[in-house]
Amino acid sequence: MKNLAFLSVCIFLLVGCDDIRNIRMPQEQKYKGMKMVRTSWAPDHSEFTVSIKLDDSLPFCILTDTTNVRIKTTEWCNSIETYPPVAQPRLVGITDVRHQALEEMNLEALALVDLTLPPQAVKAEQAGLRSLSAIFHEKLYVAFMGNGGVSETMQVTEYVLDHHFEAQDTTKSLYRSILYKLDEMKVRPSRYYPRMKRNRAMQKDGSPLQQVMLVLSDGKVYDGDVPADPDHYELKQTLVQAAGQEGNPYIYYFNYADSTDVADDSRSMLELVCRQTGGGYFGNSDWKRFIDDLSRKAGDLEAPKADYLLAYRNPTYKVYDGESSLEIECFAGDSLYASSRERNYLGSLYRPVIVDEKPVFQVIMQGFHVAGWLALLAWFILQWALPYIRYRIFWKKYVIRYTSANMVYGDRLVDAVCYYCKTPFVKDDRIVVKCKHTLHESCWDENGYECPEYGRRCRNGSHYYNRLNLFDPRNASVYLPWTLFAILAGLLAWIEYTVDSIYSNAQMTEQIISMFNLRSHIADNEFIADKYLDKLSHTPLYIAMLCQNTVFLLGFLGSRGRLSGRLGRSFLKSVMVGAAAYVLFVLDGVISIRGGINNNFNLLDILFWYVISVLISISIHYGGRRIDFRYILKSSLIATLCGYGSTYLTLFLNNEFDPRMLSLGCILFFSIGLAVGHAFVFPGSERYFLRVSGPVKEMDVALYKWMNAPMRARHVSIGSSVSCDLHMSWEAGNGIAPQQAAIYMDDHRLYITALDEGMRFRGKPLKQGAWKRLYPLDTFIIGETTFTCVEKDV
Repeated sequence: MKNLAFLSVCIFLLVGCDDIRNIRMPQEQKYKGMKMVRTSWAPDHSEFTVSIKLDDSLPFCILTDTTNVRIKTTEWCNSIETYPPVAQPRLVGITDVRHQALEEMNLEALALVDLTLPPQAVKAEQAGLRSLSAIFHEKLYVAFMGNGGVSETMQVTEYVLDHHFEAQDTTKSLYRSILYKLDEMKVRPSRYYPRMKRNRAMQKDGSPLQQVMLVLSDGKVYDGDVPADPDHYELKQTLVQAAGQEGNPYIYYFNYADSTDVADDSRSMLELVCRQTGGGYFGNSDWKRFIDDLSRKAGDLEAPKADYLLAYRNPTYKVYDGESSLEIECFAGDSLYASSRERNYLGSLYRPVIVDEKPVFQVIMQGFHVAGWLALLAWFILQWALPYIRYRIFWKKYVIRYTSANMVYGDRLVDAVCYYCKTPFVKDDRIVVKCKHTLHESCWDENGYECPEYGRRCRNGSHYYNRLNLFDPRNASVYLPWTLFAILAGLLAWIEYTVDSIYSNAQMTEQIISMFNLRSHIADNEFIADKYLDKLSHTPLYIAMLCQNTVFLLGFLGSRGRLSGRLGRSFLKSVMVGAAAYVLFVLDGVISIRGGINNNFNLLDILFWYVISVLISISIHYGGRRIDFRYILKSSLIATLCGYGSTYLTLFLNNEFDPRMLSLGCILFFSIGLAVGHAFVFPGSERYFLRVSGPVKEMDVALYKWMNAPMRARHVSIGSSVSCDLHMSWEAGNGIAPQQAAIYMDDHRLYITALDEGMRFRGKPLKQGAWKRLYPLDTFIIGETTFTCVEKDV
């Protein structure tokens, strides 16, 4: 039990501690400057787009400024570590949502720039128009206020931006300039702003393009207490009237006034003009608000849901098997401008999402290939390598020279007489002292390279080894058939689940949700529900398939009896254990959803896996043998540690190897762990007994010991004659033949033959001369006595 407790603690430390598993996961951060609104995936998950919303404090074109801005994207998997560099998503495109909306509006903008401002303000105006030029392109025009008037309109180009934004220490007439350009946009053509071009620019529906006027100024219309323009009041009234007319462009005003300036009456006037035309009054850095306002006009006055769409491409065969986090960071040089992180849940541990995955048939063929190589490796190790190593150890350790009658080997006195031929040893004889049944080396060879008492599976030394034929199946380790059957069971379960994974179990999942009233819990915690719905739809079926195949094949291998009986019992046990596994893991999913358990590796899962392992172990042992629960618990813990531990380790390897092959490896480790555990606790030697019951006190006759005795044929005779090995003296006078039956051993198999009439085998009469294979638990009746074949450890 100490070993059991130690292994339990190991599992708990391996998979039950959140601090260990999350040691490399970045701590959750608040959004800085931007927020991921939504992530949309392509059907094959090879591409996805992320909708980004920026804070008003950020420049509205920051993500499209690829010259000065760098975007770093990092994806984390399973709350453990980052995806390897080869599996990180690649940014392939940035779409400005507002830009698209403005293009649909077919906008044309004229910026009226005030050059009478301080140089710093003029530079700010220049930066603002440079940003707008990335959106409006060739449909952005500019005119400059200064020298008491306004310049001609010209298209915004790099040359204009670099050479015309020079501050001037002159005067301006704000209202007159606005009226002049407003009239120009509506009626009069100009050299750089021709009416012909405007009239040809039509929207797709046939309506003319929409125009926008941007006024960048400090709003000063007074020189001290005197209006700067002699026609100030007349211009003011005219501007209000003109703004109220139909067909005007949207007018937006950007206030570049110094906060220390004394406010005059221009603000209320300009706010009224902007409002009448459908525009707006903004501060000097509110370019993002201006773009959002135009975007709302393009979207029927609804606020835009995102500012940018970031398009990503995933590498082929990338794996999502549960919780993941996507982090986007925006750098200008080494400075972090903005960052955001979003948690997603795609796939699950038992049903991962694989980018552009292979066809199911190709995956299954690959699984056959992997399982075949594993089986070949197991056969080589257990048929050749391990037996040869044990053979070399055996001859080095147990084959020695006899010295004297008082010879001691280890802590025991060596017998002076060969256990096999009953001949005394003489000095310098080579003897085999593998166990207490000492014999000559030649007798060891004659006896078939095995212990004369317990056979080739004697636990006190090496077993049978045929040096002349390495392919002799009796050379193989006792673990070989169990391992091969376990590989076959795991492969079949994996194939069944791989085929089933392409189908949806939504209807069954919905029935479970309704049965356990989980709808409210799903609504309360959508993330946990999405994560653990796989525990209701796919995981129970996955475990049931694994249990059914493992119980059927390992149970068939471990059972004794006729072929039909072995198949029937194994099938029945596999169905029962599979059904129990399905119910248990449905309960696991229900408890996880109700309890809000958001961890793939928790003690609840380990407990259910361990219970299933115990059920499998009991079902394999059940069938006539005494069940030792200490061995059951140990072998089940070994299987749980192999399967669950390997599953945990795959989290670090999923994006290095094909996850389907890793899943196959986990199944095989679990099955092999069960098989090895059972092979260890099954009868260690071929100790066949004949249990006699009826008119005589029940007793067990050691058949194998009799048949392995030296100087006699390998058979046991039964009858009323005193010359029989098993003299049925208690049946005297009941008509028992002198030689009624005989039991033979051939190649470690038992057979029974009827030497006379009157014998019943398996409830039916056995004709004289007929013979049958005698399996453990088989019975035959002679007279009133029942004989039962039993295989057991003593």
